[in-house]
Amino acid sequence: MLSKTLTLIFLIVATWWVFRRIDRFKAARRRHAEMAARREQAAASRGPAGGAAEDMVRCPACGVFVAARGAAACARDDCPYRRR
Repeated sequence: MLSKTLTLIFLIVATWWVFRRIDRFKAARRRHAEMAARREQAAASRGPAGGAAEDMVRCPACGVFVAARGAAACARDDCPYRRR
């Protein structure tokens, strides 16, 4: 009777341990996927791929340096990058 009880306790503990390991594995995979997504998002928001330098030009209206390609207009009326 004692051996059956000990075997039952062992099986319950082993099952609990296996499910705990599975949960940890799933959580680690989830964290890894989230970190990879954050890394991709950060890389996309940095601009050109590979961290390449981009040419800058000074805006003649306000004096602020803006990207040579795709410059955005400032709030001034005389901004040369303003879309008319």
